[in-house]
Amino acid sequence: MLKKSKKRSMIMGAVAAAVLLVMIFLPQIVTTSYYLHLIIVTLIWIVMTSGLNIIQGYAGYVSMCQVAFYGIGAYVSGLLMSKLGLSMPVGLLMAVAIGLVVGAVIGIPSLRTKGHYFSIVTLAFTMLVFTIMKGWHEVTGGIQGFSIPPLKGDFFGLPLSSREGYFYIVLIAAVLTLLFVYRLFKSKTGRAIVTLRENEDLAKAVGINATGTKLLAFELSAVLGCVGGVLYAHYMNFVNPTTFAAGIGMNAILAVMIGGCGTVIGPIVGSVVVTFLPELLRTAELYRQLVFGILVLLIVFVLPNGVMQPIVKGFKKLFSKMTGKHNRKAESQME
Repeated sequence: MLKKSKKRSMIMGAVAAAVLLVMIFLPQIVTTSYYLHLIIVTLIWIVMTSGLNIIQGYAGYVSMCQVAFYGIGAYVSGLLMSKLGLSMPVGLLMAVAIGLVVGAVIGIPSLRTKGHYFSIVTLAFTMLVFTIMKGWHEVTGGIQGFSIPPLKGDFFGLPLSSREGYFYIVLIAAVLTLLFVYRLFKSKTGRAIVTLRENEDLAKAVGINATGTKLLAFELSAVLGCVGGVLYAHYMNFVNPTTFAAGIGMNAILAVMIGGCGTVIGPIVGSVVVTFLPELLRTAELYRQLVFGILVLLIVFVLPNGVMQPIVKGFKKLFSKMTGKHNRKAESQME
């Protein structure tokens, strides 16, 4: 059993390494600037939805405020650069710090509720943040938003202000995010979060601090939302409230559901679908939203655990058959 698990891990590691290798050379492979733009947006969404996956997929709370933290990250970092001339790393640190504070202020009361009550409280927070973005003209620029100066410097000779250069920034951020989430849910803390989702009374009985653990999940979700917002703001060099409306938050929730809640790979698949599918349907402009909605509903209802579940099950069966045949062959040779 241990050997099989080790082999599976090695295969998964090899696949991940191969995908990463392809991604490294992607700016040279993808010659169309617009498709590179979509890939960058997808990588940013992977960071943001991985955060949502912590609270929604692993902790079991459907949060409607991930897009609010996405907006907070974008506005904090963008304003610090445009108004005070501070660098992106400083803006990122400040956005994360503010995200942690706001996450605690919202998380402590909202996590006392459950189910749709939690979703309603977090939706109210999103609407509040959106109203501030829209109404505080002197600072946020109101509905018109504000522009952000392009990044200076380069990445191995590629200007960070170019799509090719910025691609590597978001790729590194996405890879680090996925590694963090993977390691988190292999740890004692991650297992505690999942145990609380499955059976809170049992979790408390075995000594898990329910309040602190749930708040940690919410805070980590908020931080990754803010990081995604920072990456988006400095990529677009412009922010306005419409980018962070509640409808975008619904797309983030759908992305996690489509890919598969509580899986590391889920946000990757979901972000690809939510970003690319509307673009593939652009030829049918008149029916684009209708077709997109129908396809999403089909995925959610036909595959409630995400599109990756049947694929993963198929690979597991194939792997079991292959290793089974190999083991039987080895046994017959030994005889």
